[in-house]
Amino acid sequence: MHCINGKTPCSIGRGLVVILIGILACTALPAALRAAEDGFNHEQTGFLLQGKHKSLACDSCHVRGLFKGTPTSCEGCHTPGGMVNATPKPSTHIATSTSCESCHNRENFSNLEVAHSEIQVPCINCHNGTITMGPPSGHIQTNGNCESCHASGEWNAVRMDHGQAAGLCASCHNNTRHTGKPENHILTSAECDNCHVPSGWQQVSFDHSLAPTTGKCATCHGKPDNHFPSADTCDSCHEAGSAWSKVTMDHTATTAGCNSCHSKPDGHIAAPDSCDSCHSAGSAWNKVQVDHSVLSSPCAGCHSQPASHPAASTNCQACHTGAGTSWTQLTMDHAETTA
Repeated sequence: MHCINGKTPCSIGRGLVVILIGILACTALPAALRAAEDGFNHEQTGFLLQGKHKSLACDSCHVRGLFKGTPTSCEGCHTPGGMVNATPKPSTHIATSTSCESCHNRENFSNLEVAHSEIQVPCINCHNGTITMGPPSGHIQTNGNCESCHASGEWNAVRMDHGQAAGLCASCHNNTRHTGKPENHILTSAECDNCHVPSGWQQVSFDHSLAPTTGKCATCHGKPDNHFPSADTCDSCHEAGSAWSKVTMDHTATTAGCNSCHSKPDGHIAAPDSCDSCHSAGSAWNKVQVDHSVLSSPCAGCHSQPASHPAASTNCQACHTGAGTSWTQLTMDHAETTA
């Protein structure tokens, strides 16, 4: 066997193998240890070795011994078909425009602190009870997206969009979960939204037909000061649910005299104010049965003598002593005759 500079080819080959093994051993060392041994400060590259990167071999990132152009962003390595063979973002990853480190850290990739402001899909894509916590079993029924009411930065900060709620008001407004009917609310079995609107609780359009308030208008309403005395219920005269001034008067329940509301016409005969002495309250006002005993005017105030009547004064009751009962009952007083 020929020598080369005093060495055989075999010995040269064994030397090359030893050198190659040494090189491989060095490059296989963890990057942080290798840098420390070489006195090389990796921070000078602009990429600080942290977390899991500390324990990686140099050639895990510096492929084929290339240093220049090695990616420094997560996406530069952790992407399919990239320069470095690193675990890529899975196809099931939620859509987001932000960088990996906004949520992930280099110590533990599964330890997340999600930057919700950068998420581009609805909350329910993750908060569905499978990937992560979803709406609790007691959540109100709704057709809306989570973000219609919840803020991504603080889940308990809720601004309720009642327009998205699919359940009944009382499912929340029951004085247990949320403010419900006050103690002085009128008695009703109707749903809240028959009268109230979600945009303003004090904005009420009252549907009287849905409230069991027949005969109980006074539960809410009071009579004005100038209302005439009456023991009757409001709806005996007023029509609930329509114009309050639309009145069908029930005179039988009034406790005041007719003159509390009515006044005599200018041509009315002189008489006291007790209208119902002659008039029948509650029926036709023109249906009159005169009680002559209460009149304070002479007969001639209403009556006139017939053409066949003998000439006499207008003091009718001088002869007609049965006035008010029988006009034909006479006691002739000749002193009243003028013929």
